[in-house]
Amino acid sequence: MTSVGTGYDISSSTYSTEGRIYQVEYATQAANSFGTSIGMKVNNGVILGSVSRKISKLLKPASNKCISHVDKHIGIATTGWTADAREILNIARREAENYRSSYKIPPPTTQVVQRLGFYIHAHTLYSSVRPFGVNSIIGGKDDNGYHLHMIEPSGEHWGYRGCVVGKGQKEVKTELERIDLDNIDPTLAVNRMVKMLLKAHRDSEKEEPYHMEISWVTEETNGYHERVPQNIIDDAINQFENEGHEGEGEGADEAQETMEVE
Repeated sequence: MTSVGTGYDISSSTYSTEGRIYQVEYATQAANSFGTSIGMKVNNGVILGSVSRKISKLLKPASNKCISHVDKHIGIATTGWTADAREILNIARREAENYRSSYKIPPPTTQVVQRLGFYIHAHTLYSSVRPFGVNSIIGGKDDNGYHLHMIEPSGEHWGYRGCVVGKGQKEVKTELERIDLDNIDPTLAVNRMVKMLLKAHRDSEKEEPYHMEISWVTEETNGYHERVPQNIIDDAINQFENEGHEGEGEGADEAQETMEVE
């Protein structure tokens, strides 16, 4: 970054001589420094998954969630600064509520994504605010089918069949691209996702205790966003440990934190 130190990285409202906005790049780096989140649009469903390091043994289970409800049929997974993620979640819920209140119908997933993207982008335009250090993956179902989108700290948002953000994205992306997402069953996709999340966590955090969350919107849930049953997740974890990936199977039971179902 040749322009660092010359004032171009002080405000997100200023372009460098290279045409870059350093504050947005810093926010992106911050968003990719915490945990790993995956989104998969599969046959008859959308699946969201997240794994992060358990910051304290005294932390109350599920008190620091990375996956939350936006509306009955929409979920969001985030990586990055927790306080920023909570603000983004509140805005997403507000946009969904306003749409439902105004039009008396469930908000389309794309509408929520667009409105949230505008809000995030607005925080890159003025020197009085800073960009959000959060990547957001949003999945849902509406009259047009299942949708999966990712919103970057710049406010850019794209539709995906599969995406990954966070600390382990390089390791997961290669494996994600090998999956036939159009034909894989949601339950099998959860199994694959759990293994990818565990592999990403082991590669970046070694033996640190972890907190994992998986949710989905499928035909089995009647199009609602729900937490995946814990027994499905446990089966995938046990299978991963039995396969002996890099000999890191010991201590998994102590490290795993049971996910509460809302």
